[in-house]
Amino acid sequence: MEVANIAARPVEQLYYGAPGAWGEDLLRGAEMAPGAVRPVTLPGVGGHTLRAVWTDGRAIELRGLDPCRNTRIVMAEGSIRAD
Repeated sequence: MEVANIAARPVEQLYYGAPGAWGEDLLRGAEMAPGAVRPVTLPGVGGHTLRAVWTDGRAIELRGLDPCRNTRIVMAEGSIRAD
């Protein structure tokens, strides 16, 4: 899956799982700068939640993501969507 950060600030962490049991940071400690695009591998089955955390601590979640149907995630100011 491809992930794009079109927000004005870097994304610090990206998680996929159940709220409260996020597991490992999919970015592996490497921030995503504004405008960056990178591939990520989502663990497990679909229907979980994707959580993005910006460097200022703001977080946003996308529930019910299906990695079999969605191939791109776009993180923007105040929103996150699956294409």
